[in-house]
Amino acid sequence: MAYGIEVYNSNGGIQFSTQYVDGFTVLDTGTVSNTASVSYNATNEILGFNRTTTGWIDGNTNSTGTSWTNTSGVTINWLKLKRTSLQTEDSAGNYGIRVYNSAGTKVIYSSNFSKGQKIIDIIPTGSKASTGPSITQSPVIYSGSPSGIYHCPGRMIFAYNSSTYKAYETAYFDYSTNVIRSRNLVGYNIGFGFIYLGYNNKSSIILTKRIP
Repeated sequence: MAYGIEVYNSNGGIQFSTQYVDGFTVLDTGTVSNTASVSYNATNEILGFNRTTTGWIDGNTNSTGTSWTNTSGVTINWLKLKRTSLQTEDSAGNYGIRVYNSAGTKVIYSSNFSKGQKIIDIIPTGSKASTGPSITQSPVIYSGSPSGIYHCPGRMIFAYNSSTYKAYETAYFDYSTNVIRSRNLVGYNIGFGFIYLGYNNKSSIILTKRIP
């Protein structure tokens, strides 16, 4: 390693290395009420959601991928993530640690990013599938209290037409059993009701937690 920082454990294994990872920083956080919207840049930002009561997180992304409208029925929390190397520091003081790439042109780690988060898990594309519309037919992707955990669905597909078509890539926060479930469904109205088909998640899902 010609540059950066590496930390090893007592067995010689790498615990942390700036050579292999480009982290995320939290751009902003907030709440969005039911039927209200959050703007974001789908080309380089990741939008994540959390709710403080049991239930689904549902919504609709506009066709240009610049806004998401909450249809969950309640006010929910949101955050925006961005790759550290694409974001300017919150503070450029003369203290702390700053690590650049090999060209010395991009900051890949800085202690001056004040809005941090912890990656809990990254669920690979195609690894989780729902088998039907009921809650228990959606797979568990996190076990533990959902409090403070944000679900970041990569493709942001939330399509809905109440009479003919429904599609979901959403999450169910269950505070009674302390799990988060992933729902990946498409529903078609075949004339006497909807039939639902499950499918594997179309992109990676990030589970993250805010660090104050």
